[in-house]
Amino acid sequence: MKTLKVTDVTKAGVGDVDYNNIGQLKVIEDRDKLSQDILEILLVMKGERDVPRMSPTYGSDIMKIMGYPLSGGGLETLLCSAIDDAIINLKTIQAKHSKLSPKEKISRVAALDVRRDSGGLGYRFYLEVDTTSKDKLTVEGNLD
Repeated sequence: MKTLKVTDVTKAGVGDVDYNNIGQLKVIEDRDKLSQDILEILLVMKGERDVPRMSPTYGSDIMKIMGYPLSGGGLETLLCSAIDDAIINLKTIQAKHSKLSPKEKISRVAALDVRRDSGGLGYRFYLEVDTTSKDKLTVEGNLD
């Protein structure tokens, strides 16, 4: 189970904080940090966050698009576009933070797919990105 961790805004992108299994604080870095950053930008509605270090366009249009009455693959296409736009936005934000490790920075989107889930009530996304350290990171989840 993935959980969203609290960002340490005092260090502007130098890791996030979480608790380990015995209740001690730990810093989230590298692949875990990037995975969390991707999930966060996808789940936040564009313009919802008013944080000075963030772009006013931070977030995605996914939740707005989920309400569209489209069929025949049209919604999947719009959701892919919204995810791609959010990742481009995240890359722009990352470029402004030189303290991020190469494992926390996106180089490119290697694969992106959105499909109706097996129950037919929501959608699942699959995203694979290459990092600037040449690693691959896969993030997938439900959009409902």
